[in-house]
Amino acid sequence: MILAVAIIISPVSAWTIQNWAGPANGATLSPGTAVNAAFLIYFDSWSDGAFDADNSITLYSDLTDAQWTVTKTVMVNDDTPITTQLVSRKSIQVKLTGWDLTDSQNSYKVTVQLTGTVPALNATQDITLIRIQEVDSSAKAVSGSVVKKTVSVVVPTPEPTAVLVIEPQETVLEITPEKTAAPAAVPIISPTKKQTYAPGPDTLMICASLVGVIIFLGMRSHRK
Repeated sequence: MILAVAIIISPVSAWTIQNWAGPANGATLSPGTAVNAAFLIYFDSWSDGAFDADNSITLYSDLTDAQWTVTKTVMVNDDTPITTQLVSRKSIQVKLTGWDLTDSQNSYKVTVQLTGTVPALNATQDITLIRIQEVDSSAKAVSGSVVKKTVSVVVPTPEPTAVLVIEPQETVLEITPEKTAAPAAVPIISPTKKQTYAPGPDTLMICASLVGVIIFLGMRSHRK
């Protein structure tokens, strides 16, 4: 946090902003940063006149979960402070009514404490850290009464996602040819020769005997 102490901002009214503590106007913050700011709204009824009871002061912030704690301290006889809590609320905006702020007899101060978180944004841009403004009974801004502080929320640019390139791996396959056994020789089968009928010796003897008988009979017939 950059602290700016004892800063005095004087709107055209009966109050001034003093003792700002928090990020400087225009500071650069990252999303999610916790912010703690504090300052005084000082009222000097003797020199600047009393705050108009019909008016009010609004406090606004763009912080996420903005928590406001506002107290009023009146100095009585310059040595007896009387402190009253005016606001303790979580809201983007709070209102301090004129009835709470007006005191024509004494000088007094209002202490404002603001906590919150820098919002998550989609792109870098400025946001309102705090805006202080006096409005009249018709809710119209009193001219010259706006006090505003902004900060720049820087959203990092996402780095491009690296594309995973898968290199094809070359696999060398060593193929060893298997030894192939020579095919077994097919046996050559010679055709079986058909045996031609040949008469055996018994048949020849029978034929010869028959021939002999015939010749014998022929010769016998011839003799007669």
